[in-house]
Amino acid sequence: MNKVMNSPNVTDPEEYIKEFKDTQRVRLKGFRNVKDVVELYRKLGFNLEDIVQGISLDESFPVNEGKIEILEGAEANMFTPYLPDETMATYLNKAVVPWDRLIKGYSMLEGKRLD
Repeated sequence: MNKVMNSPNVTDPEEYIKEFKDTQRVRLKGFRNVKDVVELYRKLGFNLEDIVQGISLDESFPVNEGKIEILEGAEANMFTPYLPDETMATYLNKAVVPWDRLIKGYSMLEGKRLD
């Protein structure tokens, strides 16, 4: 999605929509994988705090809030889609990004169950 958003060669709004959908498919697959891993750790007796503690190697490497939100969403069986930000390239190129359709797609997908 970021590649398309930064490309000066993208002039067709449908290209943004196609890339948005592809990005959501990849993200959904990732959320499902994370959900499966969280479930395995749960069966071993770990909670989400334990998982974050393990990922951070006892806080040696901070885990950013976005990653924690993904873990929480996966644990709750809820999908959080990706919504790109406007880039300098889209602004300078005066690209016709169909924001209304992207936001509508995001709203439609947000909170959907992973299974």
